[in-house]
Amino acid sequence: GEDPQTDFRGGGVLGLRALLYWAENHTEMATKIINTQPEKVEHQYPVSTAGITISAHLSTFLGVKLITLNNKSKPELKGISESPLARAISRTFGRDELDAEALFFELFSVLMKALDARWKKSGATYFEFNAVLKGLSEELTEVLDKEPYNFGVVIKQLQIKT
Repeated sequence: GEDPQTDFRGGGVLGLRALLYWAENHTEMATKIINTQPEKVEHQYPVSTAGITISAHLSTFLGVKLITLNNKSKPELKGISESPLARAISRTFGRDELDAEALFFELFSVLMKALDARWKKSGATYFEFNAVLKGLSEELTEVLDKEPYNFGVVIKQLQIKT
């Protein structure tokens, strides 16, 4: 469209920041995902759009609130770091506490890898993107319901099923 802001509809600025974090902190993973898209165009998926969509879903899942300051939306992530999931993620990365954004972005990165693995394994076409994403979302919910305090198990479960 004519307005680039509409490209970030669901994920907003947080979606863009998550993609940037992923590219800067998980460069090898991001490069591999982008460079190993299937040869047939109809079996490729829009990686950046996937990231923005994952960010929007993750925001909803974790209860990220948007606050407005000076007519601009800014993500408010403070509530995440107090959750049992956040404490488990922090322990997994060997820290007593990660800031809320790092927690969000690390989980985002794991989900990008999980989505890519599922996409390639399924042989899905572009038109099946939402179904693959929905399956990942349902699986994440199922895994977190079983082991909500151990992020290492979450990572393992998501990657075992790839």
